[in-house]
Amino acid sequence: MLMTLWNEFEHDEGSKIADMISTAPLIIVLRVKVTTFNILSFTTRYSSGILISPPLPDDLFFKQYDANCLLSPPNEEDIKAISTFQASFSIQKAAWVQGTVKLAYGFTKYWTTTCVNCHKIVNANIDWIIHCPSCKQQSEVELRARIQIIITDPSRSIHCIISGEDAEKMIEFTPLQLKQAQEDGFGIDIELNDALKKYTVVCFLKSYKTPFQGQLQRKNTVIKAYIATELSHHPLPLALPENTQVSSALGSSSARHPEKS
Repeated sequence: MLMTLWNEFEHDEGSKIADMISTAPLIIVLRVKVTTFNILSFTTRYSSGILISPPLPDDLFFKQYDANCLLSPPNEEDIKAISTFQASFSIQKAAWVQGTVKLAYGFTKYWTTTCVNCHKIVNANIDWIIHCPSCKQQSEVELRARIQIIITDPSRSIHCIISGEDAEKMIEFTPLQLKQAQEDGFGIDIELNDALKKYTVVCFLKSYKTPFQGQLQRKNTVIKAYIATELSHHPLPLALPENTQVSSALGSSSARHPEKS
């Protein structure tokens, strides 16, 4: 999350925040411009208001922002070709894309554990009560789906991770069933791919780099995904024509990939 202060806000509230930043103050901003640049950005304008560590009831709890509210379906002109998004990784870390979906094979774990309050991934068992390092609240732990997928449009394919509700609405397994399948050694790749490939999605992707074996590796995460039934009042992407050739990071390949048997 990025907040930009302009004009008098930079000098007045900006100086106060800088002086007390080490204390992690609560900041409430009012009437700011909200964009999805760098996932979520706030920019002050003349009518904005900023409250720094205001007096509040002790039992007041602020949840993290809801992607369903702030990332509503985009306009058609806001959707980027995957090749355009990949070419601008150095300056643009997030964008709306659209395309068909399939499973990225080669993985065996399709679930994760998260904080019930903020939905951030936590390394904990589902019967634990934890103090979440992200939202700083005492919380239960829940299972959620977390699946590696490939999204393809006429320009390119991109590997990404989709999780939580966005993943679960496209598959026929519950998170508990995904966990049990892995623990019991049951292969469900074909079933997952059969479910996923039914969908064309419009999704907001975030790209980032993470250390892996001493090097930085780029990863892409779906922040919010919309399927056809959720976009009845918005223009939908077209399915790829049969035998359309697309390029990926691994080279050129057919959009109609053979299924594993």
